[in-house]
Amino acid sequence: MLDQIHLLAAVTVLGVLEQARELTTATFLSFAAAYFFLQVIYARRVFGISPPKISGPPEFERIFRAQVNSSEYFPIFLALLWQAGLFFHQGLAAALGLLYLYTRYCYFMGYKASSSEREARDSLWLLQGPCSLAKLSLGHNMGMAGSLSPARLAPIYFSTGVLWILVAASALGILHFFLSHYMGLNILQLLTA
Repeated sequence: MLDQIHLLAAVTVLGVLEQARELTTATFLSFAAAYFFLQVIYARRVFGISPPKISGPPEFERIFRAQVNSSEYFPIFLALLWQAGLFFHQGLAAALGLLYLYTRYCYFMGYKASSSEREARDSLWLLQGPCSLAKLSLGHNMGMAGSLSPARLAPIYFSTGVLWILVAASALGILHFFLSHYMGLNILQLLTA
């Protein structure tokens, strides 16, 4: 059984390391690399913002908001990752999970940067940006007015697309399971015949 879910478990741990927000001390020591969480702690120290405050200088608020935005989708991501992996294909689900985590990291970094930093980085994004895959797939002119620059929006749109693919894989896998288990219809055999 474990050899059938090890990739999903690995992506889950990576996601926890990326997303972890409210960790106990023991858990925090175990997951000391929880990047988004650590960024908020560091920003709190740098800007002198004590919990439970969530407002402060724009630099702090961008970091805090990027972490919260990413955390909001994390339960949805985990549920879809495991459903797609168990009912459709573990390898595909794990690959999509890694892609999702990568684009969320890109989103975090884009949101964290100031508007002027984002604009400067946008001009070089395709050549040297750390998240050029998401940028390339959505095109350079995806941004909107104001602070919603392509550096910030392209990864969020891309990660949403990945979630929709996980939804489709989950639904197809579960449909196949029900049809084969309860009605004796094996769709894969019908398609290959």
